[in-house]
Amino acid sequence: MSRKIYQIDSIELTILKSLPLELVISVEGQVSTPGWCNGQIIPWDNKTQLNGIYDFEFVADPPEKVALHMLMPISATLKLSHIPPNMKGVRIIASTNFLESKIVEASSEFNLSERNNNLSCSEAHS
Repeated sequence: MSRKIYQIDSIELTILKSLPLELVISVEGQVSTPGWCNGQIIPWDNKTQLNGIYDFEFVADPPEKVALHMLMPISATLKLSHIPPNMKGVRIIASTNFLESKIVEASSEFNLSERNNNLSCSEAHS
């Protein structure tokens, strides 16, 4: 079962110059032990948001076995194929912090669909 990662370190937003425009959210953070995998950016229920900042959680699958406490990097990317008209930015939430990033302007297009963390589950659990 996925849980929030320990902390968020950075957010990068990129608008793909496509029709319709797409938003790529790339996030880097830390997990509290080795062995976490399947990092994902999950949208919260944003129906009630009023300020244009949409909330997301950064979650991953924790290791099945007890592991030493050691901060390890993790990253995930999400591509939104529909950008809500009132979206002004995103807030990514972890267990110990959150970061916000505002959409400023369209940047260079690049091909990126979804990227998981640095380790595959098989590497992380071996």
